[in-house]
Amino acid sequence: MALHPWLKRMLEDGSLFLLYGPPGSGKTSLAFELAAHAPAPPCIISTESGTSLAYRHYPPPRSRLVEVLAADELAPSVAGCVASGFFVVVDSANAIYRVDAEAAPLSLASALLRWSAEEGVGGVMTAQVSLDGGRAAGWSLLAPWATVIARLERLGDRMVAEIVKPGGLVVAFRRRGGGLEWI
Repeated sequence: MALHPWLKRMLEDGSLFLLYGPPGSGKTSLAFELAAHAPAPPCIISTESGTSLAYRHYPPPRSRLVEVLAADELAPSVAGCVASGFFVVVDSANAIYRVDAEAAPLSLASALLRWSAEEGVGGVMTAQVSLDGGRAAGWSLLAPWATVIARLERLGDRMVAEIVKPGGLVVAFRRRGGGLEWI
C-alpha cells in the first residue's frame, strides 16, 4: 500500500518522527509503515515485548530487530544501527526511561537519530503517554530532536494522527491486510 503523500515527502526529506499517544493508538503500526517505505533498510529497536510481538506479525521488509532491555543498551544500539546505515525505529523509546529515569541514554539516542535524519536517513521514535493523555515520560528528551511530531489516538476502528509539528495536518488510517489504509 502507498504511504500517505505528506508522510512520504517528510520521510524522503530525512525527517525524525516522534509518534506519541496512549496504548493501542497505532504508534507501532505507523512506525512500521514508515519503516516499510524508508530510504534505507530499517532497524527496529524494541524496548518492550509488545514491539517484538508486532514485529513477528508485521515485519517491515528488509528489516532487522534489536531488543534492548536496559537503559545502558539503548544509545549503543541506536549508534550501531545508525553507523550501519539503517533507518532506525525506536519503538516505545521512553519505556526504559519510565523504568530507569537515567536521562543520558534517551537523550543520546534521540540526538543520534536527529543526526541520522540530518544526513538524510531519518528515523522514528514512539512514546507512550499515560492513559490520562498527559505528555510522554521523557518528553523533554525526545521532542526537541524531532522534526515531525504526531499525537495519535484511536477512534473506533481507526487511528488518527494529528501532526503537531510542523502542524496543521490530520491523517486517519486503519490496519488493513499487511499495511495501513488511509481514510
